[in-house]
Amino acid sequence: MYPHQVLMEEQKLQKENLTREAQNYLKDFNHFHRGVSLKQSRAEKKGKEFEVSESDTQKLVRLSKSVCVQIYEDMNTTRQEAVAKKKEEERLQQEALELKRIQEEEDLKLKEQAEAKRLEEEKLKEEPKPPVSKNEEGNSLFDYFF
Repeated sequence: MYPHQVLMEEQKLQKENLTREAQNYLKDFNHFHRGVSLKQSRAEKKGKEFEVSESDTQKLVRLSKSVCVQIYEDMNTTRQEAVAKKKEEERLQQEALELKRIQEEEDLKLKEQAEAKRLEEEKLKEEPKPPVSKNEEGNSLFDYFF
């Protein structure tokens, strides 16, 4: 098995789960591997013994490793995006809590002000008004004409 096959098996990855770049690397590997396999099958049909050349083996391993590198980069990118998303969610949650705290403080102040105003109005209603003397009643122009 080639390195990328082991990695994909360990991570339970399918070709469809890979990014476009990783799929392209895998496609390159598969094309070259198919070419080597065709050489092997032609040689066997002719009755010749076939051995994969060292350069072909090295190229297959190199292509397989490039698939692995791309998969690891994608996994790292995915992990970094998840961490960044989690940090953003935490920041938004902290911001929401801060806004909630500020709103609660403002609501409490408004309630206290409303209560103080209501008590002030009750005091004003409860205060006895000074009685109007009869002298003051008749001294106005309004009283004179009406």
